Amino acid sequence: MKTIFLTTFDMVQIRNFLRTEFYDIMRHAPIRVVLFVPRAHTEYYRKEFGAPNIIIEGVDQPRRTRVQFFLLQAAQVALRTDSVWSYYVQRARALGNWKRYLYYLVAYTLLANRIGHRILRAAFSLAFSGRFLGPYFETYRPSLVFATNITAPFDHALVLEAKRRGIRTVGAVKSWDTMSMKGYLDIRTDVLLAQNHVQEREARDFHYVRTPVIVTGNPRLDILLDDKGIESRDAFFARMGLDPSKKVIFYFPAAKFINPFSDELLEDLDAMIGSGEIASHAQIFVTPRPKYESDIEGIRKLQHTVLYLPEGSLRGGAQEWERYSVEDMYLLKNCVHHADVVINATSSISVEAACMDRPVITTDYDLAPVDYWLSVRVRHTDEHFRTLLEMGGVAVAHSRAELIHLIRSYLADPSLDHEGRMRTLQQQNAFPDPHAARRIAKAILRELDNS
Repeated sequence: MKTIFLTTFDMVQIRNFLRTEFYDIMRHAPIRVVLFVPRAHTEYYRKEFGAPNIIIEGVDQPRRTRVQFFLLQAAQVALRTDSVWSYYVQRARALGNWKRYLYYLVAYTLLANRIGHRILRAAFSLAFSGRFLGPYFETYRPSLVFATNITAPFDHALVLEAKRRGIRTVGAVKSWDTMSMKGYLDIRTDVLLAQNHVQEREARDFHYVRTPVIVTGNPRLDILLDDKGIESRDAFFARMGLDPSKKVIFYFPAAKFINPFSDELLEDLDAMIGSGEIASHAQIFVTPRPKYESDIEGIRKLQHTVLYLPEGSLRGGAQEWERYSVEDMYLLKNCVHHADVVINATSSISVEAACMDRPVITTDYDLAPVDYWLSVRVRHTDEHFRTLLEMGGVAVAHSRAELIHLIRSYLADPSLDHEGRMRTLQQQNAFPDPHAARRIAKAILRELDNS
């Protein structure tokens, strides 16, 4: 029986792999899977994902030396992209962090090119090691290593040790902004799995990847594209406390580093309904994001906004990320499905709304003066979001007046921009079906057969 090493260290990896068809295929395949997880959450993983052929190994992230820390910081800005320039270099300057700004500026100038990438790869091969994982390799004798987050330090170590031992490796792109914003891919796998052709192109153009790239589709969209888990409108509205006689504006709060006025924007939206600028027959619906804290008490005070706090894992915002359950995923699906309009600020919810053919608006204006490099406006220049906007499926509100106009237009005619949303689905998922996780599993099993 052949063995695969697999990593899952955060919520996104759970959502993309363990809560999808990928896990079911691995669980029933005639193979052994060793799943590396955070040691502190080992028992949770064993309870949720343990199986006769799936072994859960809790491990600690390796402590970084000073040299390793500086190399990781350098790799973070070693991409010649607008995203890296604005989010790391110019943001550090705008925050007055001059030491970091100068370090980023020098690293970006010297290393964001082919020669710089070669220097980084050589430096990483000398400074980093996966030898501390040697006992696991000796015990389980893996035939394949699957790094589900190619930019994570533990995945780096696992791939390095696999390469040292001549074991085949596969890496996966974690998210839509990984290839343009999350740093240079300093460790290369034998095969790279991309979610769409945009990421495939970015791997070639930004990271100079020359090994095979397999496009699989985006596993996070599988659950949105299938026909399961949709509640009736009456049942969903009753469970959420929504008024069935009113239209629903689903507001997706942004982190402060994306939109520093996310809370204020929600207050203004609530005021728009109160003043009749939008429509008196509308209501705003908000449920906290898994990763970020929300101003729960402030939201409760709003007159035209309905707040829903899920039981357990997502209550109040950033808590218990590892408990991103199937129920949480279906909650998001129903929130989008039953929305008449979705409003956010450069979030991936734009992708999910467009793929479910729901009108979606991103806000591209600040509610108060702020440095451009700290504003929501600069995030609309990031490659991953700029590419998304080119499809015409996500509307951009450049002002308060434009936001009101867009909301009123979509409430009156939700079919507006339907064609753009279908182009968005094709761009972001590459396939018009809910089987990305299945394609990933088949690619892994194929590589395992060839190992």
